[in-house]
Amino acid sequence: MKKRLAAGEHHEVKIIAEVVAKYFDLSLKELTMETRKRHIVYPRHIYHYICHKIKGFTTYKSAFMTNKDHATVLNSCKQVENWLSYDKVVRKEIKDIEEIIKKGDVYFEVQKMIDEVPHGWLPRVKKELEKYIIA
Repeated sequence: MKKRLAAGEHHEVKIIAEVVAKYFDLSLKELTMETRKRHIVYPRHIYHYICHKIKGFTTYKSAFMTNKDHATVLNSCKQVENWLSYDKVVRKEIKDIEEIIKKGDVYFEVQKMIDEVPHGWLPRVKKELEKYIIA
């Protein structure tokens, strides 16, 4: 029987999966499909590496979106670590994806703060915030 993740945990891994899929021009369905095609396996390895090694998720949590097991996550991490030792492109891709995820994290933090603003104050707060937004 397959375990389930809590709603917040599911949301975290899904966001990372969506960012990785979009970065490599794949759909979420393609990223999670059962295949050994290189153009899908490579992004999946990157996804597992980011979840497990960078975000610190468990192997189970890292494998949840891709319907893989913990051994696959460990293998993915080993593969990516090997590539990182010599491939500048892989380093750049992971760095780019991390930046996108961080921007998303900031967005969600701001959205939570906006949700906490009393209803009548929102237009005034929005006007104040627009001073700081760089177009």
